[in-house]
Amino acid sequence: MPLGSYKLKQITFLLILLILAVVSFTPKAAQATDLIVTVGDTTGSSGEKNSVVSVFLTNWEDNIVAFTLWLQLNQPGILAFQTDTMTVVDTTYWVCESWEGPICTDSVAGNADTLYWQCIEYVQGSQGDSCVDWILVSPDSPYTLIQYPDSPLIVHIDTLVAEIGNIDTVGSLIGGWDYVSTRSYSLDQVDVKVTAIANTIGGSTNKKIPAGQYGGLLFRLLGDIEEIADDDTNRVVQIRVESHALQHFIFSRPDGSAVGIHTQEVPDSNLWRCVSWAGIPFESPCTGYDRVNVPPYDSVEYILDTVAYLDSTEVYIDEGSLTVLAGVCGNCNNDPGDVIDISDITFMIATLYLYGPPPENPTLCDINCDNQIDISDIVGLIDYLYLSHLELCSPQRGC
Repeated sequence: MPLGSYKLKQITFLLILLILAVVSFTPKAAQATDLIVTVGDTTGSSGEKNSVVSVFLTNWEDNIVAFTLWLQLNQPGILAFQTDTMTVVDTTYWVCESWEGPICTDSVAGNADTLYWQCIEYVQGSQGDSCVDWILVSPDSPYTLIQYPDSPLIVHIDTLVAEIGNIDTVGSLIGGWDYVSTRSYSLDQVDVKVTAIANTIGGSTNKKIPAGQYGGLLFRLLGDIEEIADDDTNRVVQIRVESHALQHFIFSRPDGSAVGIHTQEVPDSNLWRCVSWAGIPFESPCTGYDRVNVPPYDSVEYILDTVAYLDSTEVYIDEGSLTVLAGVCGNCNNDPGDVIDISDITFMIATLYLYGPPPENPTLCDINCDNQIDISDIVGLIDYLYLSHLELCSPQRGC
């Protein structure tokens, strides 16, 4: 066999192996679905503040210009999403249609701007037709009367207190979007619902998450880890995505359609109970029915109902978790017994400057709680062991 032909076969064989390797390491969900939502797994230490829960997005086929995503923890007592209290003032305007003296007896919803009215009933009089009934219409509808802002309005103000989640969008796919809102609906901060719109009315029109991007950071949520004892075996909380109620899981294309949401017709049964008869009850013909949800009932009607569903072949949800690692701040090498000594200093030096292994729990090495490990943490540990003996990871050290 010629040497050149043998080498060509070798190269071809190696290329085939390379292609198979790439295909085998490509996530299965990425090969089969158009949109992937991934909640990153993360770890932290007991009592750690500002723990980050990251959510990532892959959208192969569609541009995304809006979404609603509701994250929920499967249990309280391990992690609590950070929330702030926000006062929401909702002002509504009403236009009185009829009065009895100073009291309004009938009103319709309006606004503080110009109102447009259309007459729907006239009465003919000696001086021409007179309108006796009006309806409020939009400016682009036929109208016969314009009412300006100085007309009498009834103003109703609702003040609501909302819990909003602390969200970080810096450097994310939705950084700079026109509208990003967060709400927590639980009393113990075990959920945050995020709604984001790229382009609101009157704003820009070119923001979007372009199709074809893989694993981009969608947003980060901040949370605080509860105090967990080292001997506590309950150290993992699942971070779930609510996708059963579709009003809480929507990713919208520019045309307003939702990715992966389809409809199907399913049989639905209606139960009816007779409530009036032509003569003797239960013996004569029924003359009136009420629809009921539970027995007893007299008849069943089967109809086809249209319901929406999330197609799992188009949308894949990869839920995440947070694990609270055991250990004591300063025990950087995480040796048994949580002993803090010179070996932790040498471990940190090896990690930073001698290509040593990374710590199993990086937060144990973050002596000054600045969310990074550097020379200042080595200095702090030396100070703790041999100089001031100031408490590690304490407020005096910046934690």
